[in-house]
Amino acid sequence: MAATGEERAPAAFDSEGADWSLTEYSAPRDKISFFDRPTAPKPSRIGKYVILDCIGRGGMGIVYRALHPVSKQIVALKVIIPQQATQAAVDDFLREIQVLARFSHRGIARIFDADTFKSEEKERPYFTMEFIEGAKPVTDYSRDALCDYRRRLEMVLQTASTVAQAHRVKVVHGDLKPTNVLVGLDAEVKVVDFGAAIDAASGNETLHSMTPAYAAPEQLDELRAVPQSDVYSLAVLAYEILTGRLPFEEPAATRASKELDSGRSARIPIPIRALNRTVSTKVEKVLLHALAHKLEHRYADAEAFAFDLASAMRGGLLSIQEKTLWNRTEAFCAEYRGPVLAASAVFAVLEEPGGGTCEGESQPRGGQCQKPVGKGRAVGAEGAHSQPGRRGIEEEY
Repeated sequence: MAATGEERAPAAFDSEGADWSLTEYSAPRDKISFFDRPTAPKPSRIGKYVILDCIGRGGMGIVYRALHPVSKQIVALKVIIPQQATQAAVDDFLREIQVLARFSHRGIARIFDADTFKSEEKERPYFTMEFIEGAKPVTDYSRDALCDYRRRLEMVLQTASTVAQAHRVKVVHGDLKPTNVLVGLDAEVKVVDFGAAIDAASGNETLHSMTPAYAAPEQLDELRAVPQSDVYSLAVLAYEILTGRLPFEEPAATRASKELDSGRSARIPIPIRALNRTVSTKVEKVLLHALAHKLEHRYADAEAFAFDLASAMRGGLLSIQEKTLWNRTEAFCAEYRGPVLAASAVFAVLEEPGGGTCEGESQPRGGQCQKPVGKGRAVGAEGAHSQPGRRGIEEEY
């Protein structure tokens, strides 16, 4: 991407040629988009990389398009804004580097290099990653490219599959939103900016930052993020991709009063099919399940969400089908497994040849026994299998 705005000569450079007199970087963090381009002068070099132009910024960092002087490879270089370089910010930045180094997936911008450079007599960390040519937020891309319904769903599914890979290595993204899900000229979907990521393997759930409009209730109210939080954000993102708007009437924000109980604070999304009739009822069901107010009522992780979304796109069965008589029977059998197995064994014996005879007959007959010996009830030949084609209770449980 080419930088916008007029180039200006830098006022002062440090020993590495980097200008850090960026006094114009003062907008509030929650008002800054990653794609806001600063008007302050860019550095000419960071470490060994030649800085070409600025392609974006966030609340704590700046991303430049840079050139490796030897390989001539174009990369995206991310560095902390000096004025924001507190120890906590540096720790978060280093954690992002470590998180990106833990896994490789085609849907995540690859990390190439990580190092430090001297600025204002201090060592500052930076890292380089894959440069996404012509990158646009996924919502902008779906609108500008006039994507049809299926293509939009495919982009949601690709995003969910990428986040699922992060969940497999115990990483929670924590800040999924359109500007962190990019589509380049090659039409590939890439998830970026793991600056708010949480290492769930360490048992830590403390939230570092978020975007309220896409944040799950537990992020807003408890300042913590878990895999189900990413599922919620994925559903909000999907809703916006499919309808062009967020799923709730009012903008999301941290509630001013903590006295509201969970029932009153739960927000009901606008019916998605009222805004886009091409959305199938199964896709709608998947998104509503992912948008559940209580995290235990959502999909456990992005993989489960992606599985059901893919199934809904094919018109297949979902893991969250409504409770049928058989579902309730299965739940009963699971809860009372011992007595059910014992009863099944009795029925199996009675069904075997010689297992039961009718009064006045020396041999068992094939049909239903009309007058059983003693006080036991009649057992039909078909009675032990009320669900043909289903596995037996012993095999199922």
